[in-house]
Amino acid sequence: NKAGLKLIKKFEGFRSRFYVDKGIITIGYGHACHVYDCSKIHPPISRAKGEALLKKDLVVFEKCVDSLTQIKLNSNQFSALVSFTYNLCCEAYRRSTLRRKLNAG
Repeated sequence: NKAGLKLIKKFEGFRSRFYVDKGIITIGYGHACHVYDCSKIHPPISRAKGEALLKKDLVVFEKCVDSLTQIKLNSNQFSALVSFTYNLCCEAYRRSTLRRKLNAG
């Protein structure tokens, strides 16, 4: 939802040029070049381009949360879990105590 997108953008921050985050080349709102081909990205990018990259990236994490979460979530809960998963990766969410406790009720 819009609040979740705003939350992720706030936590990630925006960079119009490539930067290194924990050894990973990144641009925009955390668009990781080791996962996605960044060869066609020509900095500086606009905030709108950064948001478009983020929205495209989030589709994978939304599917991950949806497939691994067995309880019904409201929109804000879902967005918070997508934010968590975007930051850590799908495999980390799959192995997390958070996911196990949620699914256990």
